[in-house]
Amino acid sequence: MSASNSIGSAAVTGVFWSIVQNWGGKLFTSILFIVLARFLSPTDYGMVAAAGLVLMLIQMLSEFGFADAIVQKRNLEPSDVNLPFYVSVAVATVLAIAVCVFSPELESWFEVEGLAPIIVAICILLPLNTASLFQEVNYRRALAFKPLAIRTFISNIIGGVVAIVFAVTGIGVWSLVVQVYVATVVNLVWLWRKPHWLPGITLKPDTFVELLRFGSSALGLRIVEFGSTRLIDFIILGHYGVAVFGLYTVGSRLYQLLMQLLQSALYDVSLTVLSRISQERERMAELYKQSITISAIFSTPIFVLSAALAPEICSVLFGAQWQGADAVARPLLLLGALQCVQFQNGPFLSARGRPDKVLIAGSVKAISTILLILLVPTENITEIVIVYAFGQLASTPFTFFYVARELDVRLSRIFLLLLPSFTSCGFCFVLVQWLRPEIKMLGTSDFISGILLGLIFSVMYILLVIVTGRSGVRSTIALVTSKIASRKERNA
Repeated sequence: MSASNSIGSAAVTGVFWSIVQNWGGKLFTSILFIVLARFLSPTDYGMVAAAGLVLMLIQMLSEFGFADAIVQKRNLEPSDVNLPFYVSVAVATVLAIAVCVFSPELESWFEVEGLAPIIVAICILLPLNTASLFQEVNYRRALAFKPLAIRTFISNIIGGVVAIVFAVTGIGVWSLVVQVYVATVVNLVWLWRKPHWLPGITLKPDTFVELLRFGSSALGLRIVEFGSTRLIDFIILGHYGVAVFGLYTVGSRLYQLLMQLLQSALYDVSLTVLSRISQERERMAELYKQSITISAIFSTPIFVLSAALAPEICSVLFGAQWQGADAVARPLLLLGALQCVQFQNGPFLSARGRPDKVLIAGSVKAISTILLILLVPTENITEIVIVYAFGQLASTPFTFFYVARELDVRLSRIFLLLLPSFTSCGFCFVLVQWLRPEIKMLGTSDFISGILLGLIFSVMYILLVIVTGRSGVRSTIALVTSKIASRKERNA
């Protein structure tokens, strides 16, 4: 078997199990999220989400961007990972202790009574998460996504069942904390019981500096992303309180879920596989065009459909106590319709050794988002979310420009590949809004209304995209069927 076929086979297998990992785990946690929303209040979710902001930031700082650096490095030796591992775990431990010591000050700053013990409880897990991350990176590098998928599913099931039991018994917000603890411990045990890498005593400062140099760009991008994407969290928490922040957390859940389901699975494999063919520019260009076409045809309409049906979805899933969540979900889902395509640019630029370009685009997005949120006056949470969505779009021209230049693909070609799906989705979105009052006049429930409107959207989209983007649909179907056929031949 040729090297290219071997990589292609590994990629297809990796994508399959990465999708199982993301879809299986995220779908289960989403079901769990819906069940818990029936027992917990917006304040409960807001408190854990506030503590999660702290954990997310220090987890990101302690990792130094080593994960992406390790995945993309060619000819990596096991001993190359030792020093980054020890440094990251040490920094994670120090930061966790510092956060625990200053948790009362953080509670006062957030103005959320009772937040300090939750922050302490969650941040204790930081060193364990860091240790799990390094083992997971080595699984990903080996394209061993099947055990990762099983790990995710098992940890989510165990943690979820325990959380539901605690919520039913009236533990409240601590049921969410217990869920995090159980999932983290299961995660750690699963990954380290059959390790793909074990830390040793050989330390390589030169390799450490090389990995840190690459990782610093990735870390810088994540810090910028955190600033641009999480500023809205702090503003909502500070201006409207923890209960409204909990409402925002639930309203944004569908957007986050779809981004994780439809894109994160591909990203884990993309960077790993693309790094192995990073010198083959023409081949990467063809893969890029295929990737954005598939995302536009299949992923974008899912986001737009969800945005169109946001009132029905939120009503059916979360109930009356979460009224207003749909106003948060809709602009974010429309943002995701474009981001799910734009998301493809990052792995291709990183694989080509240009994370600096991703950082520049991310900086533009961060600055634009921050300026818009701070300067544009808003009166409610919905208006803040809309302003945030426009700020997130600021980097879109930059990322497409950089990847087009790096892969020698014309911007006009990219535009034409995306046009059929985007125009079809826009028409179907408007159609659903126009028909909703007519459907409501039939006296149907939100569930039935959502089914009817969803069917109308889906049928109309399929017809339009076949008419307007026939060549893209045909090539996409041919690609998928060829991969399935080749897989059957290998298994025969």
